[in-house]
Amino acid sequence: MEKQFTRRTRQYYEAQIIKELFLTDYQALAENKRSKTGEVFYNQGKLSYEKKDNHLVLTVYVEDQERKFEEV
Repeated sequence: MEKQFTRRTRQYYEAQIIKELFLTDYQALAENKRSKTGEVFYNQGKLSYEKKDNHLVLTVYVEDQERKFEEV
């Protein structure tokens, strides 16, 4: 039980870090250079994104975990 908790906690923080790394790079681009959809690969996982209206839908995959985020 403790091992599973530790693993899920690590995956949670890795997903949060991947999200923040992506957002930093994405927001640094000029608006006209930002792709509407795509995937970015990191050492610890993958992030896919899609721009919908005025918000960004992010899905982060770390090992067997999938986490979804929406940014306005």
